[in-house]
Amino acid sequence: MPPSLAVIVPIFDVEDYLRPCLDSVLAQTRPPSQVILVDDGSTDSSGRIADEYAAAHPGWQVLHVENGGLGRARNLGFERVGTDYVAFLDSDDVVPPSGYDLLLSHLEESDSDIASGAVMRYDGTSLLPSPLHVRAIQSTELGTHITRSPQLIFDTTAWNKVFRTAFWRQHGLAFPEGVFYEDIPVTIPAHYLARSVDVVAEPVYWWRERQTASVSITQRRGEVRNLVDRMTAIETVERFLVERGLVEDKLRHDRKVITDGSREVVLYHLKGNMHDAAMLMAYLPADRVVDGRLQALRLPPPAPAPPLPTRSAPALPQGPPRRRPLRAPAPGCPPRPCRRA
Repeated sequence: MPPSLAVIVPIFDVEDYLRPCLDSVLAQTRPPSQVILVDDGSTDSSGRIADEYAAAHPGWQVLHVENGGLGRARNLGFERVGTDYVAFLDSDDVVPPSGYDLLLSHLEESDSDIASGAVMRYDGTSLLPSPLHVRAIQSTELGTHITRSPQLIFDTTAWNKVFRTAFWRQHGLAFPEGVFYEDIPVTIPAHYLARSVDVVAEPVYWWRERQTASVSITQRRGEVRNLVDRMTAIETVERFLVERGLVEDKLRHDRKVITDGSREVVLYHLKGNMHDAAMLMAYLPADRVVDGRLQALRLPPPAPAPPLPTRSAPALPQGPPRRRPLRAPAPGCPPRPCRRA
């Protein structure tokens, strides 16, 4: 019997994007046997859309919960998982038709705990390789590990992966709740805890860049709360590495944090650690370090990178046609449909 997959989709006020997301799940060449939609207290029509899809497709279910954030919604969804593998899909993004099949096929061959694939940025019409994931996923490798493929330190998102469910439960993995940047404190430790990881160079996920007034968390990186939660996530990873004596890996993670080219203000506490101080001084002017800590740093612009290839996105899979209710003609209009000037 082929391995079974559950897909957890946390949902909050994404009525403009939810149907393309769910239609992409229906279009998978290897459909998941369980789809768990978690309506996180949506105030728009997202919850009704989720109910519509769940009612029409066996194996789909909806949880309607009070708003508690993305991490809590994912954790609640995971409590319902009864499959061999699990994936997390953000409700404004899209999975290309072969996405889950590619990841599962490699896991079947390698017996790894995680499969992680390449990502494209998607603006609704065109696709561009995600710069973050280009640094992490450079070629297909089966049965590797972050200690042998250190570039995986940049592979910090949860949604371009399929996890072995038993692995997730064995290590008690869970997303932090009530914060932004839920992925980092889970994905980096998971890379280290895994027996092995499969890296897939083919795109398995389309990461949407919203074009409407409602922007995503990564499009609001400059907000104060966003920044504080990001640094809390980074410190969680730091503690994980220190507790396991992974000194070189911690320095590699520090280097990634400081030189990621984000160019916003980064708060980074040295806590008197001389290894940290030595590493920072190798990358920063001496006047940036004050009283044993780096209080605030505006990174210089990174060196220009060669342009990444852009291509038009193929047409998204469409769900079943929906009938629009007929409206009575406005007073004074002829029987044929009226058009406003």
